[in-house]
This record gives sequence, structure tokens and C-alpha cells, in this order.
Amino acid sequence: MCVSLFARRQQHIRLDEALHAGMPFFGSGAVAICYAPEACWLATVNPDDGTLSWPKTCEAQALDNVYEARVFTSDVELRWLGSVDGTGQAVILSETDPGEEYGKPLDTLLEVTTIEQKYLLWGRGDGNTPVAGWSALSVARVGVLPIPINELPNMHRVELLVKEYLCPVDDFGNMAVVEERLLGLKEASDD
Repeated sequence: MCVSLFARRQQHIRLDEALHAGMPFFGSGAVAICYAPEACWLATVNPDDGTLSWPKTCEAQALDNVYEARVFTSDVELRWLGSVDGTGQAVILSETDPGEEYGKPLDTLLEVTTIEQKYLLWGRGDGNTPVAGWSALSVARVGVLPIPINELPNMHRVELLVKEYLCPVDDFGNMAVVEERLLGLKEASDD
């Protein structure tokens, strides 16, 4: 299937500001992957005010410590990469143009081929519910990762859904993945 992928960028923006600016695009059900020096965790986006929430499992999980975040729904992804002063660069990716209200346009990928992929997250459901609407994946040598999936059965796995965008890279018909967009999380099937 051929689609176009649009990207818009804002610079010198804090993560909370980028989340608030992205609210019109997220709707409900947006998930974030937050990266900090001490931890990586998943969060959900409050559709009313754009704030992130997650079951706090350690002191290091503070929004002020995040240096990179990827916030996604099936329709849009927001990427934020921080710098030393607490601001950063935010890019929003979508197959429909987010419009000038989100920032300056970046190069649009026109008529690209897509492939939907899925990647297993480490660990298996451990039967725990850290808070309502969340489950936990665990594996002995790594630990526990709370995930925003309601009532994941014990020993079940979770997939990260991804769409890859491919373009020709030479005159001989070779294709390469030039971009990817996170789409969501779902319980993995047994097959």
C-alpha cells in the first residue's frame, strides 16, 4: 500500500509543552515510552490535559529526568528529544498533515510503501495489576515493566505494533526502511 508520511517539527520546547500541543492529534488511548538515564517506562496520556501518568515503581521515574519520549496512537506519533536545558525538539508524524499549528514542515515522504510489523516486548504477564487498567510484564533477570493493557493473563506476551515506511534507495529497485512509526500495544496471539 502506498501512502504519504507527513512530519512537523517544533524546537526549543519542553516535553510537557510538546504533549499539550499534541493533544488535538492524540485523542484517547495514547501511550508513551519514556527514556531516562535510570529507567525506561510506559505511560498513558491524559486526553484532557496532555499529562502523562504511570504506576510509579521507582523514584527515578520522574518526567524531569526524561531525555527522550515517543508518544503514539494508531494514527500519529510524537517524538521528543531533550537537550541539557530541559527543552528539546518535538516531531509529529502522521499520514495526514497535522497542519501549521504544530510547527514547521519537514520533508514529506510521498507515495511510500508500508509494512506493518510487530515486536514482542520482553517478559510475560505476571498476573499483577499495579493500578486499574494496567498489567505487568516480568522476567527474572530484568525485572518488572508495567504496561497499559488491562488484565493481561498470566504468562501472556505483549506486542509493540509498528509501521515501516520503505522507499527505493537506488536505480535497481532496492528498497530500505526510511522511517517507522509506533502504532500501539496489544496482547500477542499464541501463533
